[in-house]
Amino acid sequence: NRDRKYANLQIEVPFQLKTKNGSLTIDPNDLTTLPQLIPLLHTTLVDINLTESHELTLSFDNDMQIEIKPAKKYEAWNLTGDGLPHVIAS
Repeated sequence: NRDRKYANLQIEVPFQLKTKNGSLTIDPNDLTTLPQLIPLLHTTLVDINLTESHELTLSFDNDMQIEIKPAKKYEAWNLTGDGLPHVIAS
């Protein structure tokens, strides 16, 4: 599919994973929270929203969402990819 883009999103702050059962805090520095992301494997990103304040929301085809708020002291996330501009949120 020529409309498909491949990207790498690096998240460096705790963020919210929203599911049909509620919301969980995922901390990239706490390995015990990362298994909660397994249901996102092999899903498709269907929507992305970036606000002017650099809050990023990703919506997937299994009705899960990731919400990342900007960090006060450093970069909260960065996005790179083939054919995409390099975006850094601080």
